[in-house]
Amino acid sequence: MNKTHQTLSDVLGLLKNSTNLSSFKLDELHKTLHETLDNIDSLVEQMESYDNSLSSLVQILGDKPVENEDSAITRQRKDVQQNQHNVRAALVEAKLYQMQAKQLDSFTTSLLDKLQHQILTKRTLSPLVPAFWQGVYKEKSLSTSLLKDSGGVNMTLLLFGGATFTFLLILFLSHQMGKTFPKIFRAWAKANIEINLNSPPNLSIITRVFSPHSPDSKAKKLEILEQEEKILLREELDAVPLGTLGQLFIAVICVFVSLSVWNLWVICIHAENYGLAQVINSCIPACALILGAGLPLLGWTRGMPRPISSFLMAISLVLASNLVGLLEREIIAPNFAAFMQGAIALLDAFSLSLLFRTKKAPRDFDHTQPIDESDLTGRQKFEAILNRRWSILHFLSSLILILTIIAIITGYMALAFVINTQLLVFVYDLALVCLFVGTWRQLSALGLSKGQPLVKKLQLVGFSKNRVDQMKVIGGALGTVFMCAVAIAIFVNGVHFSLIDLYIRLQKIFLGALFADIPISPKMLLSCLLTLTCTYYGIQLACLWLTSRLFPTTQLSTGAQSSIITILTYTTWISSGIFCLRLLGVSVSSVTWVVSALSVGVGFGLQSIVKDFVSGIMLLAERPIQPGDTIEVSGNSGEVRRIAMRATNIMLPDGTTMIVPNSQFITSAVKNSTFNANPNRMVITFDFPTTANLLKINQIILKVAGLQKDILVSPAPVILTTALYGPDVNFMLRFWYPSSGSSAKIKSAFLQALFEELKAAGEHENVIIKG
Repeated sequence: MNKTHQTLSDVLGLLKNSTNLSSFKLDELHKTLHETLDNIDSLVEQMESYDNSLSSLVQILGDKPVENEDSAITRQRKDVQQNQHNVRAALVEAKLYQMQAKQLDSFTTSLLDKLQHQILTKRTLSPLVPAFWQGVYKEKSLSTSLLKDSGGVNMTLLLFGGATFTFLLILFLSHQMGKTFPKIFRAWAKANIEINLNSPPNLSIITRVFSPHSPDSKAKKLEILEQEEKILLREELDAVPLGTLGQLFIAVICVFVSLSVWNLWVICIHAENYGLAQVINSCIPACALILGAGLPLLGWTRGMPRPISSFLMAISLVLASNLVGLLEREIIAPNFAAFMQGAIALLDAFSLSLLFRTKKAPRDFDHTQPIDESDLTGRQKFEAILNRRWSILHFLSSLILILTIIAIITGYMALAFVINTQLLVFVYDLALVCLFVGTWRQLSALGLSKGQPLVKKLQLVGFSKNRVDQMKVIGGALGTVFMCAVAIAIFVNGVHFSLIDLYIRLQKIFLGALFADIPISPKMLLSCLLTLTCTYYGIQLACLWLTSRLFPTTQLSTGAQSSIITILTYTTWISSGIFCLRLLGVSVSSVTWVVSALSVGVGFGLQSIVKDFVSGIMLLAERPIQPGDTIEVSGNSGEVRRIAMRATNIMLPDGTTMIVPNSQFITSAVKNSTFNANPNRMVITFDFPTTANLLKINQIILKVAGLQKDILVSPAPVILTTALYGPDVNFMLRFWYPSSGSSAKIKSAFLQALFEELKAAGEHENVIIKG
């Protein structure tokens, strides 16, 4: 609390002289107030929670002592009330600080907006006027602090010379690797074609990359290729760009080489402690990515970098980052700062204009007609599509260059610098994200393609082809979302390319914010999703182990096994849900409105659902019916297949499934033919004419029943006479079969065998089976 008071006092003292504050100083105060306000909000939340706990304790102990009360309780009440008084006093003080911090934050925000508006609309002398250059020359004496920060004129020249040499070296290295790697890659692909023609089973990943068909169909196609077709295929390989994966590989090598060369140069000239060296060092990785991966957007898509554009973009980012650092430290004179802003803005605009220049489409190519794939090669089609797509961007970048020149001539150099620098950072940001997203998708497609080791291992643990495809799609989406967060962090940082600042921005993005007292963030959501996924596959593995390893060693019935698996599944899901709520930091107060709505719903629409749920728990615990039992409920007879928490599935004799709410088994009468492991009983009725040989037919029926493996010998099948009417006699066959058997299959097998026996004995016309 004292630290908060001191911070607010210091900020208030600085804001009293706000006319002397620069925009960068105001921005620092704004960030300080934000951090202080976050700390106060957290402190107020903790105090309110503590005050609620003390209030609950006071309600339990009572506000006033009663007769014959224990002295320990009286003493405890006084201590609690005193603590509650202190907490409430501190809470009032914290809320006052909270209100003051919000007012200061609002005031700082308005000042910052006004100052930034003034800076952007500030007009200096035009560079075409001699007075502008006279002002720059007169400020030569004010450049002492600037030269001191850079180490003097000689050290400044050495640092910029070292940076230029590093960039040229990386440019040359990336250019050589950009020419060498595709040659190696395509030579490998061509050699692979010859290998595949001689030995089709040994197909490498190259054939899967260049062919959308399966390896088998590709092998068959390669087997029937003639020499001319192989030459055409090699020519197509020559037109294939290296791709984002290869470009990123080159860029990463360039980043490490550039950092090594630059740090070695800084150590040799003893410039570790100078501000200019530190600024350039923070920009080296970003610039090496530009030089190594090729020109952003266009070059990274085509795999054909433009060295001049890449070099100018890298130099522009370094100069802009260095100028912003000098302005933040207020060690640069105003006129010289305006001159630097105009020069860097012009360089940025020229870099952007050069960036979006595209080659012309192939000759005799009509832009108004759709592309005919038979007339153009792959590279020509690609260039034509890009020419159509990027022509508008080329026009806009040229327009920005013209407007920048006009703004510099008229004296609006700060406005030109800010706009062009932000555009340059945005283009770099977008290109970097496209590079990483493309690389991630290529890795996902290659790593999760058919026949890869990872896919084989996933299939061994039970992942189907659809699951692997889902993982590929979801993995690509998650990578895209993450790179969007990186893009936001880079764009917000502007020309500050420090990895530490980028990490802090990403941390703030993924920590999220409070929503209804619940911290919602990508990190929390990803943790919950991972928990639920692990729960799903963990339950599957546990059920597989129980059914294949543990249950065969026990004497548990099928119903008991099903009950154990069902209870285990629901218990695990409930525990996983509670764990996810704890990950989100959900407290009882956060879900009070949910509980209230649920209680109202139970009284109306959810009452039957809760009743069925409780009935399902009772069925699983008491087990009056089990999977495999033959039961009769509501006039329908069938076999119990599955008992869930809300309903039970019953397979009827005609093959259909009847879904019965669990509450019906509790509130109504249910006939269970196999209760307590009793075998199932089946009854089949027959009609015989009185002229038939009844004794012979009965013997045939009993013989056939005895030969059926699914009909029990004990109790033995019996035939009973049930009715005599006119010329016919009605008989009933009663037999028993195991509770795990299928009544429909057993009856079908018995009747087929009986028909064959009766037909062989010549009695099949004297028997009428009623069912």
